[in-house]
Amino acid sequence: MLLAFLLACDPKEPVLSGLAPPLEADGEVQPEPYSKGEGVYVDVQYLAGKGWDEARDEVSVQMGDIVSIEELDPRDGREIRLERGFLRTKEGRIYVVYVDLPRPMRRTAALSATGLPPHADDWHAFTHEYRLRWHSGFDRIRMGRIEGDSQMVAWVEALRFNPRSALQQ
Repeated sequence: MLLAFLLACDPKEPVLSGLAPPLEADGEVQPEPYSKGEGVYVDVQYLAGKGWDEARDEVSVQMGDIVSIEELDPRDGREIRLERGFLRTKEGRIYVVYVDLPRPMRRTAALSATGLPPHADDWHAFTHEYRLRWHSGFDRIRMGRIEGDSQMVAWVEALRFNPRSALQQ
């Protein structure tokens, strides 16, 4: 009986379906299609660091249409202004994502709304902004306070990498 069961099982097919990722014809694992998390307004974690050509469609969905494109100092690349913020790209890679939040939010809610982990230990508070350094793979995250003494923020800017530091090496 055991021999009949073993002969009936195909060794290429997992016994429990749904536990192994689907395979393409050449045997490579197919990547899962991107899906923005529930409650995320603009997925900064996903967009920052991606190539502009690769992320362009998703940027349009999440941040709206392009309003203007400005060439910056050659060391800084270009700035693409959109309906809900702006991006900066250098050599085709997105390195800054700036998001105007839909309404003022507390810091942790603003991080969640931008797809970033909401818990951070080392906040730097300034009169008009909060800053995080080296959080979740970003060099710097800034959040603009609505007033100097307020806990509420109106925008989030995330710098994945500094293009100038690479030029100095």
